[in-house]
Amino acid sequence: MVLAPKTATGLLKSRNRTVAKSFYRQLLSEGFSPEQIIELSTTLLDLVTDDMRLSSLPASSSRISLLMMKRPSLRISQTLSG
Repeated sequence: MVLAPKTATGLLKSRNRTVAKSFYRQLLSEGFSPEQIIELSTTLLDLVTDDMRLSSLPASSSRISLLMMKRPSLRISQTLSG
């Protein structure tokens, strides 16, 4: 059974909201303040933006250098394989 695009979009939005609510509740239960949750959300958006920007660069040493500057905790092997 193939879902119509409108139905599929609705399901994705519903799933995203469910996951977000679950994540939000988990953060609250771990003691995060609303300000810390906003800061974490901003960091997540920054990481996604960086990944999107990096994926548009050619796979070269400059891309690897930029990735290592943004995320020094990554190992070289992870960078080369992804």
